[in-house]
Amino acid sequence: MRTVALALATLSLALTACLQPDAAAWHERGLRLLDGVDRSDLRSVPRPRLYEAIHCQQQALHLDADLVPAAVELARLHTAVGAFERATELYRSLVQGDAQNPVHY
Repeated sequence: MRTVALALATLSLALTACLQPDAAAWHERGLRLLDGVDRSDLRSVPRPRLYEAIHCQQQALHLDADLVPAAVELARLHTAVGAFERATELYRSLVQGDAQNPVHY
């Protein structure tokens, strides 16, 4: 009986790990929330959708702090909701990490 319970617990943990989105999946999920949106006009997007996209990009960066596209998108989203200090911190770290990349400016 104990062996069966242990096997089920192990299987449950394995399935849970498989079902958890990775950093790239979180990033893509956040981008899909903004499909069809003009990126230069993010302020026109309803706030709840922006905050959901922010959450997705934050999850992506939590799982992979070096995922630059998620950091760039998160900085844009923070700017759109008026969180300028957070956006500035992200842009600063992006520029310090790769000053030659024009995307960061």
